Amino acid sequence: MTVHDFHLKTAKPYLATGDWDNWYTALDISFPGRVIVVGDNRGNVTQLTLDGESLWKEKLHNQKVTHIEFSPRAPWCIVTASVDRTVKVWDVRNMKGKKNCLHTLPHEKPVNAAHFRITGGSQLIIHRQNNVRHYGLTTSTMAIENHHAYQPKHISLMQATWHPLRDIVVVGRYPDPNFPSYVEGEPRTVDFFDGVSGKLLHQHLDRGVGKNIISCNLFNATGDRMLSGAGVDVWIWKPNFDEIRRKERKQENIENDNFDDDSTDNEDKNNLEKKRKKKDSNLKKKRPSKKDDDIDDIKKKIKKTESKKGRTQKR
Repeated sequence: MTVHDFHLKTAKPYLATGDWDNWYTALDISFPGRVIVVGDNRGNVTQLTLDGESLWKEKLHNQKVTHIEFSPRAPWCIVTASVDRTVKVWDVRNMKGKKNCLHTLPHEKPVNAAHFRITGGSQLIIHRQNNVRHYGLTTSTMAIENHHAYQPKHISLMQATWHPLRDIVVVGRYPDPNFPSYVEGEPRTVDFFDGVSGKLLHQHLDRGVGKNIISCNLFNATGDRMLSGAGVDVWIWKPNFDEIRRKERKQENIENDNFDDDSTDNEDKNNLEKKRKKKDSNLKKKRPSKKDDDIDDIKKKIKKTESKKGRTQKR
């Protein structure tokens, strides 16, 4: 287990098993308590200071610890999930082995994760048989049943997590070919569910992820960034509110331009119609009538006759 400083570009090892058959599987940090807890594949949990000093190490589960997390409301309280089909709650101030467990939640199958909900005292449990169980203070309900979270042994455990500010559950989807609703070529998405009703709200799909299976998703404290892990790759997502606003503004501009173009065309048509009518009226005024033509002919004949008389008198 290593601590990285991205500003100084340094890495400091805090823990090392020294054994290829023993590795660390879960980790969480309590900044109020200034401690770190780390679980491994043999059921052991170790607590360290933020400087890396070991405080205690206890075997809290019979098998691999799949998840470990501090309570956001009680920094002294942690919850651990394990392949041994149990979820346990502990007080890190008084750790003396399994006997000091505050509460145990037994399950039918190995448990992938147990997350506290910041907006309340509930947890979120996802099983390997594709079910998500939602625990209240005294009751438990099956919030999301038969979710596509096929779990081969060679990938990271699929984990469902809470949004920090709303009752929304986020979990990666790995379509299970054994499901009745399975569709060939079904995408591997990140699914957003209503934490109370279990209704599917949104499926996030990004072509840049390709065929990667996104097993782990985690929000920051404000819920406007989400980190996703798949294999050796990590993505950080943010809401595309700006893009949505740009599209809305672009659409409004297009509609306004179309409106302006239509109004301009109408005005041009009206102006042309007015000019045409005015021109026709002027032409009508200037065009001579038949009577006027006759008068002009008489005047020309008289003028011609007078000019002939004048020439005769001169001779």
